[in-house]
Amino acid sequence: MPGLLIADDEDIVRDTIRSIVESAGLGLDPIGEARTGQEAVTLALQMQPDIILMDVRMPGMDGLEATRTIRSQQPGVKVIILTAYDEFAFSQEALRLGAVDYLLKPVRPSVLLEVLSRIGAQVAEEHRSRHSTAETHLRLQAALPMVEARLVHSLVRGDTPPRQMAEQLDAYLGKQISWPAVLVVAVDQHDPDWSVQPAGLLGDIVRRALAPTEVGLAPSEVGEDAGAAEPPMPVEDGVRADTGADGVGHVGPPPQVRPYRLYRPDAPTALVAEGEAGQVIVVIAAEGPLANTAHLKDLGHRIRAAVESGAPVTATVTIGRRYPTLDLVPVSYSEAQRAQWLRLCSGGNSVVHVDDMRRADRAPQPYPIAAERALLYQMRVGDLEECSRVLDELIDYLLGLPCDPPEMVHTRFAELITLTSRAAIDAGAPFEHVLEISHERIVALNGLRTGATLRAWAQESLKLLKGQIAPVAARDHIVERAVQFLMENFRRPDLQLKDVASVANVSASHLAHLLRTHVGASFVRYLTALRMEEAKRLLTETDLKVATVAGQAGYDDPTYFYRVFRRETGMTPIVYRRRARLFPNRMADNEDFGDQLR
Repeated sequence: MPGLLIADDEDIVRDTIRSIVESAGLGLDPIGEARTGQEAVTLALQMQPDIILMDVRMPGMDGLEATRTIRSQQPGVKVIILTAYDEFAFSQEALRLGAVDYLLKPVRPSVLLEVLSRIGAQVAEEHRSRHSTAETHLRLQAALPMVEARLVHSLVRGDTPPRQMAEQLDAYLGKQISWPAVLVVAVDQHDPDWSVQPAGLLGDIVRRALAPTEVGLAPSEVGEDAGAAEPPMPVEDGVRADTGADGVGHVGPPPQVRPYRLYRPDAPTALVAEGEAGQVIVVIAAEGPLANTAHLKDLGHRIRAAVESGAPVTATVTIGRRYPTLDLVPVSYSEAQRAQWLRLCSGGNSVVHVDDMRRADRAPQPYPIAAERALLYQMRVGDLEECSRVLDELIDYLLGLPCDPPEMVHTRFAELITLTSRAAIDAGAPFEHVLEISHERIVALNGLRTGATLRAWAQESLKLLKGQIAPVAARDHIVERAVQFLMENFRRPDLQLKDVASVANVSASHLAHLLRTHVGASFVRYLTALRMEEAKRLLTETDLKVATVAGQAGYDDPTYFYRVFRRETGMTPIVYRRRARLFPNRMADNEDFGDQLR
């Protein structure tokens, strides 16, 4: 909805115009009012209106100067001049400054509505045009990565005939992928903020790491084949592949040069696509300087380092074997995925080739039943420090078992949460709270991919369950600490539930439950209420600008504050300030007063 700013030094004029606009249903949103030219400039920069009704005669900076200043910063804004009959020359000057129309005072409602309707339609059409242009540009930009992703997923699934796949690669890259190998880049552990990172960021980091300047390959070396003899290749499960005379395994006609290339001509040929959550798949031509496992591992280390420096995460790069033909890419991909299992036992933030998974046979160790019994006993007696020590002993045993698929390893650790949950209930913890924590921890378990994160998960689970054994008075104290922290810190724009939970030393979900139970409101509703009360106080007791009030109430975006305030109170901040000062008793005594006035 186009935003409208009304600038006039007469209160009755502004109120009249606002009333006419709101009752006419023009699809315009009166987002602000200004009494001076300078205030109009300030609000225009803050609120970014689409249309401004600008009076010529205002104290201080007049409407013409305000128009000149605003349009120098926002050339697209539509300014409509309000002028008296004896100020007609001013309207001509305003038109030269870029105003789109003028209205003679006193303004007739029909004329006002006709002009606003016409200008509003122009603004709406411009919005649609810009949206359409931007959408077209985004589609064009997104097309190539989408095509690349389809190629990668088709390669690793093996659902496209080799000849057809070769033709598609030739059309996309201008050459073939020779002796392909698959690398899987997977995020190990990350902070909670990683979940809000832009989609595709990890893939972009990997693409940049594939540049020769990043991987340390001399341009003259990259892509060189020179007829060099290929090293012996492992054959898995008796699979053989026929190759051409060059030993490269081309299918179809020789590659032709195309006008478009995914990478620079001196870069290693590779295809990159997002895989499962937190994964990137790389199908690379493992020829020339990348002809053996050592070179592939070196490339993996450089990708891993690039990810760690470009995002708040660590990553493990796993590598499948090289194979001579495209139809064996699924085999290499399966190997790279299987190598990811190694993270669960030996840790992450590493580079692993599938051949590294071969482990020496060793006799299985008996299950430490004594440690399990000690853990249950210490839970019941409340010795958290000893519980943590015994739990580490059990974790060492579980991580020392043969490296099974992730699901099997997760099942082992899920049994730990079951054991400790029963012990917590026996010690007096509320059944429903223990059940809630147990469910949340098992859900979180599915996303863990390293031994370090599994250990941290188990210790945190123990801590949360042990916290449920505390008496009711302790839970009341948690709520008091949380509420006190909220009252002291609600002005922080970045305040989140996790910050309050950290101070209260409980999980975010548990704190949310306690707030709903003891305070009767969710975290967001309680935080919003605190901020709104502060905003009302500042609007009533001070002359601070609305943008300043927003910042001091905990909102770093004045426009968003404006919307929230209007939603919560039924009126804009400016209207609230005016009415609170005119009717202080009624505004204080009746929270629904705004509804009565509208």
